Amino acid sequence: MRVKTISLSCISVLLFISAVFAADWYYLKDGFPMARSKAVLEQAVKYANQGDKEAYASLVQSGQLAPTKGGVQVYIDDYAGVTFVCVRPKGQTGCAWTLRKALEK
Repeated sequence: MRVKTISLSCISVLLFISAVFAADWYYLKDGFPMARSKAVLEQAVKYANQGDKEAYASLVQSGQLAPTKGGVQVYIDDYAGVTFVCVRPKGQTGCAWTLRKALEK
């Protein structure tokens, strides 16, 4: 009985997350980090949290990281937890990773 309860709880959480990240469109806010890979975005967040401006700047200078441009209409193509989302600009085929808080309706 406990396994069924845990399974039902997991399914409920997955359904909730799916509903939150449905195929709606959003607009990007200006100035949030954006990267082609989630790994690079995670590095950037780590450097920002550590206050390592030089390491963060090296990601930007190498072209691996760029700031979001506000007002761009995007769709969520993928997500990792509730922090990271891979967004695809309207009309484009590829997505880039940014923070969930970089999006607004």
